[in-house]
Amino acid sequence: MSSSPNLLIDVISNTVAGIKAFNQCIALDDVQNDGNARLICADMNNRLKIFKDDILQFDTKIPVAPVGIVAFHAYDNNKALVPLLAVAGNNFIYIYKNLKGTVRLPIPNQDMNTAEKALYDHF
Repeated sequence: MSSSPNLLIDVISNTVAGIKAFNQCIALDDVQNDGNARLICADMNNRLKIFKDDILQFDTKIPVAPVGIVAFHAYDNNKALVPLLAVAGNNFIYIYKNLKGTVRLPIPNQDMNTAEKALYDHF
């Protein structure tokens, strides 16, 4: 473990880590349900990276360029709380359980609200 008081800042600004990600593609969560929060990044190189302390613990290719990630917890069939990770990109949301892609959900096309469209058209 690094002795740096600004550990997360060091990891994010570390050019060796190779992270090129939008703010909405970075999260901090206990994705392995072991009580340790990890830095989660979905970067522009279509890579999902997870750091524990200042060490790259997990790195895998994701099928789309990410536009956002969310870490959350849900109950499984055994009523146990399971950490999940959702990665949004293109027209899909990919759900990862145990750091393995398990579900691909399509995002349905919807017509824009007319009041909202009027605001965008104004600018």
